[in-house]
Amino acid sequence: MMPIKPVVFDLEKHHQATLEIATNQVTDLLKRVSEPHEYRILANADRSRLLKDGFASDLVDNLVYLTERSPEGQEKLNKDRHAVGFNAIAFDASLYAAKPIIQGLSKASDGRCYWCETPLNALGEDPNLVSHYRPPTGYLKNGLLRREAYAHLAYKTDNLMFCCPQCSQQNKGLQFPTLDERHAPAVSVQEEHPVLINPMQENPRDYIRFNPLNGLAYAFDLVKAFYLQKGMDEASIDAYLNQNAHNIPMQVDLQGNSLSEPLLDAEFKAWFGSLLPGDKTHLSRGQTSIDLLNLNRPTLITARWQHLTHLWLSAHKWLQANKSDPATSVIPPLANHAFVSLSTDALAAWEKDTKHNWDAWYETAAPSETVLASMMATTQGSAAFDVPMPVQSSLMYLVLESELTLKGVRRIVLLSSHDLLYASTTSKCVFLPIEWEKDRHNVVNVHENGATWKTTFEELVNTQFVSLQNLFSRSEIWAEGPYEALA
Repeated sequence: MMPIKPVVFDLEKHHQATLEIATNQVTDLLKRVSEPHEYRILANADRSRLLKDGFASDLVDNLVYLTERSPEGQEKLNKDRHAVGFNAIAFDASLYAAKPIIQGLSKASDGRCYWCETPLNALGEDPNLVSHYRPPTGYLKNGLLRREAYAHLAYKTDNLMFCCPQCSQQNKGLQFPTLDERHAPAVSVQEEHPVLINPMQENPRDYIRFNPLNGLAYAFDLVKAFYLQKGMDEASIDAYLNQNAHNIPMQVDLQGNSLSEPLLDAEFKAWFGSLLPGDKTHLSRGQTSIDLLNLNRPTLITARWQHLTHLWLSAHKWLQANKSDPATSVIPPLANHAFVSLSTDALAAWEKDTKHNWDAWYETAAPSETVLASMMATTQGSAAFDVPMPVQSSLMYLVLESELTLKGVRRIVLLSSHDLLYASTTSKCVFLPIEWEKDRHNVVNVHENGATWKTTFEELVNTQFVSLQNLFSRSEIWAEGPYEALA
């Protein structure tokens, strides 16, 4: 991950004006419905009034206004909270991911994903490559989606990123942790302290670097802090790691063998274990960003390793020639490389660590299929159920006042005025988040035109969203499972 160059957008005046109007619509609509009315929703009559007042239909149709209960429904009223925001379909990708915006974002990173540096030019001008640093749908916290935080940033160009779907959708999704757990609107966006590295505003290499022995990202901020407390200065640390990558603690090769000395790893573990919780938190940005974005996923490791072996074929000739003729260079500029930060670390190591037999290393240390399979299984085992952001922001359990005593079943709705029940009822009701990992295997019953058929949550989330909208517009949908009564 490298710093992103300043982004320049070639936007026409009408496009800039439209983005501003769209932002004002979002903020004005949220102000309009900010007064909480517990246990009721915005019925169709309420939404019709908002449409007559000039608010965009996409915003009004997908406006979320509800009383949300924590996943532990038995805790009841003391955990209920009023939530106002939008589902992901409310925001118009044709505005924030228009061609000139994609072009500007892509040019700033030379066509690479802002986070993992995978080349994306081959995918063209796909709107799915534009994502938000702060998620306008809201962020996840303790199982609840805090919808009120970042809706006003949906059309702000400084909140847009050029990212591969694996980083932005499958891994980051709606996660946005902060160091002190304070988020907007409780504090201003400027006062937040995000954990996730923002390559548009800071230098990611202060937090994340790459090991040329295995192609893995590691938490440089944590490693640097470890060596600083041993009395080394920053320049010495850089040289020390470049001269011998075995000095990076807690590393294994792609055959599963330890790369760092056991005594070094033991010392590192003891030091980290001695830190106060607050210090651990503030030294967590590099590692948490690696984990949150899954920057060491097997597909990336394989691609990085292939890149390292090809780069070495050019680099070692250059390094040999450069000893006698510093003007000689046959290595393409790093801007042309897929993984620039990895390339930077590798070139520094190859130049400084002349004792290492790099030729033999890249011939024999290729990723083991067994190790990659193990890493894949570990990743899949620890990762959350992969639920697309539009689905995650739109599906919830709805419990009407007359259904509070029901056990074993829960009604599911799509939070849109087009849903068969949602926005049509005037009954008091409470909403609960779907616990995707816990509930993923529960049976889902679809009641449509007097007939009932069964499906699963996994099938629902893998359905195209347009088809999902059509399904919920004409059907009542219930889940069967160990659901407790709410009263």
